[in-house]
Amino acid sequence: MELLLIFFLLIIVVVSKLGHTILWVPWKVQRHFRRQGISGPPYRPIFGNTAEIRRMYAEVQSKPVPVNSGDTLNHGITYRVMPFYQKWSSLYGKTFLCWFGQKPMLAIADPEMIKAVLMNTSGAFGKLKYNPLAKLLFGGGLAGLEGEKWAVHRHIANQAFNMERVKVPTNKEQQGEMEVRQRNSRVHKIIDQEKWPCNRKFEELAQFISFCYLCGGWE
Repeated sequence: MELLLIFFLLIIVVVSKLGHTILWVPWKVQRHFRRQGISGPPYRPIFGNTAEIRRMYAEVQSKPVPVNSGDTLNHGITYRVMPFYQKWSSLYGKTFLCWFGQKPMLAIADPEMIKAVLMNTSGAFGKLKYNPLAKLLFGGGLAGLEGEKWAVHRHIANQAFNMERVKVPTNKEQQGEMEVRQRNSRVHKIIDQEKWPCNRKFEELAQFISFCYLCGGWE
């Protein structure tokens, strides 16, 4: 009888903890933001909005990249890169709350608010870990660094990218941009190739311009 009672008590404790983590905490977070006028897609226990996000990505990837009337690529890529943001921002406003599993994510678009978050050094605002594709795009740059590494890289960037240096691009920088544009002028004709290294071209251009700024430009 005592063993049975202990077993039931353990079940009650486990169920209570799961209920607190899976139901109570998300409900409390949603309630906190709704009081501030911030809403979002409804939370689903355990999975959050993950299933909806995956479904949106699958739907977008099943369609070809749209082409404008002039046979040029459409540069409105938000709906392909972040389809959930485009849909939910139109429904709930530019600031909304969504869920990756049991983790809440607050989407913001106000420039001043974004600046306050990026400039905050208290560690209160964590950063999402890059997926492999995002890692290829951003590398080890400021956007993905935290703590001491972020402080060191930010100090270097502040010294190099001051207003005097970035105000007027040098001839070499313009020349580098033109060369990349000329090489990629027919990108829309080969964009369907499976392994076209466009990320590498953008990386080369970014490296070239960064080097010019860091060294004060080439003459």
